[in-house]
Amino acid sequence: MTESELMQLSEQVGLALKARGATVTTAESCTGGWVAKVIT
Repeated sequence: MTESELMQLSEQVGLALKARGATVTTAESCTGGWVAKVIT
């Protein structure tokens, strides 16, 4: 999966979470907070 594809997917996940009023909790030491950054 390319970085562009990952960014598109993460944006879709973030939008779906917001639409449902849902939240995600992450504990990121290896990604430096990247997951939380890209879905918000």
